[in-house]
Amino acid sequence: MSNFLGGGGGGAVSSVFGRTGAVVATEADYSLSQLSNVTGTSGSGSTVLLSTITAAATGDILSFSGGNWVNSYVGLDTNPQAGAAYAVVTGDKDKLVLRTHTTTMADTIAQAGTAGFPDQWTTRIRNDDTLDAYALTATTSKICTDAGCGSSVLTLGPGDEVRLSSNGTDYIATVTYSLSQFGFMLGADNGPALVVGDDQPSIWVNLTGRTITIVKVWIEADVVAAGTSFNLQRDDGTPANILTADLTANTTGQTACASGCTTTLTAEATVADGDRIDLLVVLASTAKRATIWVVYR
Repeated sequence: MSNFLGGGGGGAVSSVFGRTGAVVATEADYSLSQLSNVTGTSGSGSTVLLSTITAAATGDILSFSGGNWVNSYVGLDTNPQAGAAYAVVTGDKDKLVLRTHTTTMADTIAQAGTAGFPDQWTTRIRNDDTLDAYALTATTSKICTDAGCGSSVLTLGPGDEVRLSSNGTDYIATVTYSLSQFGFMLGADNGPALVVGDDQPSIWVNLTGRTITIVKVWIEADVVAAGTSFNLQRDDGTPANILTADLTANTTGQTACASGCTTTLTAEATVADGDRIDLLVVLASTAKRATIWVVYR
């Protein structure tokens, strides 16, 4: 009677989890939320805390963190950083670091395999700026890309994103590039001289199915001569200049954009699906050929 009333104790129970006899716990006897502070032996042979699960919910997953298995949500946490320089920290593991600044950004990351950056440590970094370049420098380690493992520096253009994983020695980089470009040539080096009015409609048509934004325009001519300049227009039925000022073309300084290159754009640099881009010959001088490249995202 005492057992029935809850006093005393020591009596047998008739069943456990609906089973009778010598009952042994099996899969599904307990839910994740009931597994708290369970100890055991990890794959490496050391005894660690296998779970610190407090409130598992539908859709949660288990992740290994600092010797513990913890419940986590499915998603990607972000870490916005707006300074000129940022040192990536171990806490950026499995996060997306969003980088913006008013000028070029230069970040650093510790050597792969050192404390906090072990084998399989992974993060993502995105250059979330619209114009400025981003550079990440690893201490001692190389940052390996499709081009090989020869450099400790990784550069990202505006909108580019990298998935960075430590292999214990170096970092493996998988880069997603956001920029595209198209080109056009007017005339020929052995042809007649260009003249004002040699405008070319529809040198490119946006058929991407989305709105694109021009971020850079590069123009080269066959001669170095004063008075050779061009502009681009977005043509949605009413053409309007894309560049805030006509762009002077020449044969030098193109790779460094010292001349013949611009990022000074008007609101017309936003080009809707179906819009066209026209080329205007503003001043021709003695130039016979102009080559135009447009970079957009």
